[in-house]
Amino acid sequence: MVRKTNVRQHTRRVKGRPVQVVRHQRSLKPQLGRVGKVRLPKREPLLDEFIKATVSMPTQLFREPPKSPREAGEVFRKAVEEKTGSVDETLLEIVNLGEGQHKLRVRSRKHGVNVEMPYNQNVAPFMKLDLTEKEVLLLKRRINSGKLTVEEALKVKPEEGWNLTPEQTEKARKWLKNQWKTPLGVERANNPFGYREEAAINTFKSVSLVDFYSPRGNYYYPVYNAYGTDGNFDYTVIGGDIMILG
Repeated sequence: MVRKTNVRQHTRRVKGRPVQVVRHQRSLKPQLGRVGKVRLPKREPLLDEFIKATVSMPTQLFREPPKSPREAGEVFRKAVEEKTGSVDETLLEIVNLGEGQHKLRVRSRKHGVNVEMPYNQNVAPFMKLDLTEKEVLLLKRRINSGKLTVEEALKVKPEEGWNLTPEQTEKARKWLKNQWKTPLGVERANNPFGYREEAAINTFKSVSLVDFYSPRGNYYYPVYNAYGTDGNFDYTVIGGDIMILG
């Protein structure tokens, strides 16, 4: 119950004349007590780091792509339990947002916090560390058909990008080297590389899928990072021609 409003009367002088003033003072609910700063329980730093990591890099939680929201949710729940140390005190809730999208929400009773992770059925097959050539093409096709956005795809990208298979890596190395030199080792007249790219190709180690690029905003091409012990660079291929992006 809220107590009755108190009314205080007093006078003040307006242009030399006394005028009666009524001031209302409303009371708060008695059970609220005094109003002040609410002190929230301090969360463990490790939990905060885990929350940030799971939201930005959910791919690292899965050894194999989850086949359903329930399967993804269980993996997510166990990961939260292990990190927070609150085994059997973690609740899982799966919220269906429609069009194949879900929100996986895990609540830690011990810490009193919710940790959320998005789950999209169209992007679920790519929640892994390595992609085959067919999977890269499938991901590209789903983005350009409108089944998922680049932002949704990148939410499940590993921190350093998707690793490509050894076969794709060797294929990329040979293709990049051919853009630079002829089979006889002579530099091509239209060599698209500078000293940085040439050093990376000379010490080539791996290639990964890191992003998607669209020249006009209506069609997207995969962006790869070529990594060598003496440097790295980002590039895409449009119409058979290489474009250095960074």
